Amino acid sequence: MSEINTLKLSLGVGYEYYLKNSVLNGDLPLVNPDSELSFNIFVGNLHLRLHEKFSYQETLLHNSIASAQDSFFNFNNVGVFKRWDNFAGVNADWDLNRLILSVGYDHENFDSSTPSYEYLNRASEWLTASASFLIAIRPRSALNHKGAGISTKLRRHSMTIGKCEVAPSWT
Repeated sequence: MSEINTLKLSLGVGYEYYLKNSVLNGDLPLVNPDSELSFNIFVGNLHLRLHEKFSYQETLLHNSIASAQDSFFNFNNVGVFKRWDNFAGVNADWDLNRLILSVGYDHENFDSSTPSYEYLNRASEWLTASASFLIAIRPRSALNHKGAGISTKLRRHSMTIGKCEVAPSWT
């Protein structure tokens, strides 16, 4: 470790407790989706960032009936959608003075702990690449070219999505 090579842990934990409806209380504390363990490594003009983002969430589900002006909530038929999400990978930025090249790879595992939502379980591969060319130093303006791709494997089928964009930016 050094002043610029850093290890960082960001953790958000909470618990929802229902005083009047204790049957809705969860078994585990909730972990914020922005919780992350990251390791930043600087070698010359290259910045590597190894990271793992993780979360555990629970969402209450209920049946509702729309009436004329409001909703009636059927609290006798309440369910909970419990899920784990883990996102791990590496990003690299190569600073070539006025040109910055970036690539990234992430692997995501999404697992539902609720049997009726297990069809959402998936493993995804995320690939990103971008190039930024600085046009002027003050004010900082650049021409950015970004590309991204994702490959997801669900229980029954898989899909691949790609995206590409070019956009100017000023900061």
